[in-house]
Amino acid sequence: MKKITKKELQKAIKQQSDSIRFNNNPSEELQILAMKQNTSIFKQLAWPSEKVQLAAVRILADEICYILNPSEEVQLAAINEDVWSIRYIDFPSEKVQLIAVNRNGNTIKHINHPSEKVQLDAVKERGEAIQYIDNPSEKIQIAAVNEDKYAIKHIKHATKKVQLIAIKKDSDMLRYINDASEKVQLEAIKKDGYTIKYINYPSEKMKLIAIKQNGNSIRHIKNPSEEMKFIAIKQDGTAIAYISCASEEIQIAAVEQNENAIRYINNPSEEIQLIAVKKDG
Repeated sequence: MKKITKKELQKAIKQQSDSIRFNNNPSEELQILAMKQNTSIFKQLAWPSEKVQLAAVRILADEICYILNPSEEVQLAAINEDVWSIRYIDFPSEKVQLIAVNRNGNTIKHINHPSEKVQLDAVKERGEAIQYIDNPSEKIQIAAVNEDKYAIKHIKHATKKVQLIAIKKDSDMLRYINDASEKVQLEAIKKDGYTIKYINYPSEKMKLIAIKQNGNSIRHIKNPSEEMKFIAIKQDGTAIAYISCASEEIQIAAVEQNENAIRYINNPSEEIQLIAVKKDG
């Protein structure tokens, strides 16, 4: 029987990559040639060498899923091609983990029991990655919120310090804090009275602070006192739009502050109409 030459084998594999299976002991060169023609060939190879493994993951990173206990070098080659291939690595080294999360913090979702260093790098790269970390420490929470204020919505039990950092960045973040302390709530409404709408049972003190900061926030306050109504319309007369059954005194004060407030008064008295006209010039 005529012995098949190396060139003939190469030609055969180029024409039909799976012809390599008829070779009992294909060389690394032939294995790599076959994979270049068809990446699915790799999973058919028995005990591929590290050189062949490296070639496989450089052609298609996801081929690492067919490698049992890949070396760190092979792991690195895979994530260098596609960082998301880490999901197919059962026990990535910390070096591999760090490279992955520094490229995309969300890859931490595929890392079991990441160290605090890996967690920290992940949230520094992408704050939202904290959603994939179980019971993050305050240090991790702070880093996440500093990178992205919206990370607060992924933290189930944010510490008071973390809550305050989020509110200082944007008072509207109060909407994502379920167990906000009174101090945090006050910090939010001092910056923007409208955020009182995120507080289920605001105290009288909170209501007054909110209205003083933004008169129109009275729309989010149930049964405001007469004092609150006066504070609101003196801050912004058009806030009367959110006051039901406003007294004549409130109506007058509203129009005196802003003549356009008359638009929100049903059947204004002659006195109120005259005030509005005079204000309008």
